[in-house]
Amino acid sequence: MKKEKIKKIISQIKGKKNIGINDNYIFKILAKFSEQNKFNDLFEKDLKFIFKNKEFRKITKEIRQELHRVYGVFQVKKQWKKEELLNNLKNKKLEEVKYFSREILKLHSSSRERLNDYEEIYYKIFNITGKPQVIIDLASGLNPCSLILINFKGKCFTYEISENDVDFLNKYFKIVKKYGFDGRALIKNIKEDFNFENGDVCFLFKFFDLVENRQDFLNKLISHLNCKYLVISFSKKTISLKDMNKVERKWFIRLLEKNNLDYNLIDSQNELFYVIKLE
Repeated sequence: MKKEKIKKIISQIKGKKNIGINDNYIFKILAKFSEQNKFNDLFEKDLKFIFKNKEFRKITKEIRQELHRVYGVFQVKKQWKKEELLNNLKNKKLEEVKYFSREILKLHSSSRERLNDYEEIYYKIFNITGKPQVIIDLASGLNPCSLILINFKGKCFTYEISENDVDFLNKYFKIVKKYGFDGRALIKNIKEDFNFENGDVCFLFKFFDLVENRQDFLNKLISHLNCKYLVISFSKKTISLKDMNKVERKWFIRLLEKNNLDYNLIDSQNELFYVIKLE
């Protein structure tokens, strides 16, 4: 297929709700279908035929469900407010920057849920890991905007599949750099690409439940990470925000024990944090 045709097919699949997600992420999912002969033949047709085809609509539905699971479910309304809040950050004193950072954190469901607990969560994590100079934040969402709340001074490398979020975070980092917070956001599908910057502590918040082959993913992650600690968190609530009956992931504990990984458990209001020692 020609690049322009692929681009239009990907745009059709993403729709309006997923417009910010990196095209390469969609392409890799789509490639799995195109490997099958019947879909390969379909994609050779003209766009008008493809978009009306029942099989293509089925593919589109499946991919959008996957995108919602890993990205859309965490988005809240009024995303347009991010740029407005970003502009409000400029030329402000630190306390005002913290205020507007809190407002930004409200625009992502995960960071909004832990908004009142951030200071306590970081205090408990860093009490175990020591104060980090370099933080790696995987599938970060808007979480890096929380580090200013604890006056973090150091580097932060953050990885996301959303081009919009990456672009936003890099603008945010540029504004807060004068406070000693040096951040950089990069586009990456962390399920497939395990090349990350080196750091002291790596965050992977509320993502592991979305992983299919958990053993394989954990093995690849810890073998590629050059960090002293890995902090993996799990929600204590369902997608509909109801309390879970069982919050402690016993399967995850067994996975850690199988890999001979020592850990500390931190229990917050809405989330469980496993602080895993890698070195």
